[in-house]
Amino acid sequence: MSDDRHQPFRVRAQVCTIIADLFDQVVYDMRFKDRMAHNDQELTVKVIAFLEAHMEEEKVVDIACREMGLSRKSLDRNLKTTLGMTEKELIENLRVERAKNLLKNTDKNMNYILDSCGFGSEKTFYRVFREETGFTPNTFRQKGHVEDYNEALKGYLDYETSEVKSILKEILKG
Repeated sequence: MSDDRHQPFRVRAQVCTIIADLFDQVVYDMRFKDRMAHNDQELTVKVIAFLEAHMEEEKVVDIACREMGLSRKSLDRNLKTTLGMTEKELIENLRVERAKNLLKNTDKNMNYILDSCGFGSEKTFYRVFREETGFTPNTFRQKGHVEDYNEALKGYLDYETSEVKSILKEILKG
């Protein structure tokens, strides 16, 4: 079994071993934890959909909390446990993703883009965009997409998150 055609089986076995080791080390009431995790995930999906639809609003997080019947602290706790990020980080991420899409696929000016993405000012837009992408919006638009990735990684970057999740599920099932 030393040739490369068995490599996927070795990787799958190592992943299963790690998962089994984790189950051996973790003690908790699975019924309660699984139910809570499922509810948290559903709420997170609703919150993200709401934020994507209303991100141009000035106080979108407060509006989302009111719509979902949550306190700001509960929303923060939910996002931190399910996504590992705060609501501010999530909003910035969603806004930058929309801005990247508009920069790649439209000829709209920067003021239109920063308004439709909900950035309060041009200065904030440029700062957050550069922090997230490493490029200014103008440079990003001129390049069309990031071309400076290592060629070996380039194919992996073409997958959407949902595609990656389904591929991983198939590998673990297989």
